[in-house]
Amino acid sequence: MSAAGAFMPPMLIFPRVKENKELLEGAPAGAWSEFHKSGWIQVDIFTRWFRRFINYSHASKDNPILLLLDGHISHVKNLEVIELAMEHGVEIICFPPHCTHRMQPLDVGFMKPLSHYYTEEVNVFQRTGERVTLKNVFLLFGKAFMKAGKIDTAVNAFKKCGIFPLNPKIFSKSDFACSNTDASTLNQSTPKTPQFEAEVRNYSEM
Repeated sequence: MSAAGAFMPPMLIFPRVKENKELLEGAPAGAWSEFHKSGWIQVDIFTRWFRRFINYSHASKDNPILLLLDGHISHVKNLEVIELAMEHGVEIICFPPHCTHRMQPLDVGFMKPLSHYYTEEVNVFQRTGERVTLKNVFLLFGKAFMKAGKIDTAVNAFKKCGIFPLNPKIFSKSDFACSNTDASTLNQSTPKTPQFEAEVRNYSEM
């Protein structure tokens, strides 16, 4: 999704070796599926997604697009994607590790309502006496996606992360501090030498 409130049609990955068109039943317009025995994203699958992203976003050197990603191996160790990005004016920035729950708009503002609406659709479907199978997933997910994919959802998520409008003060110093568990463990196992206390003091002043 974009900071302007646009949503790219979704891609679902099914845990299957062979393609099965029946699993696309009920998919939203423009949505598609990929197939891999693990059901997880792969380098080649992400590359195909990226090609569709270029077409959907109309990215070009005259119309540069910023794409924010997490640091998954399919994103960062993908030479073909890097070359495609350079060719089509896509600037890629990866989030730092272990912070997507605060900095990634999809995690911050979209996944919770999507999960809520998907659960609703599953409950309604099961009340008919039917059992959810892979053939029903895109139908149910598509309905949830259409409900969750609202303009204000995307706009507010980017705003809450401080990405757009840019707000470098969106996080306080405490957001970057060690967790209480880590701090207590460190305090119990580390001698309180003058050097240690100086390092703690310097950290707290960062």
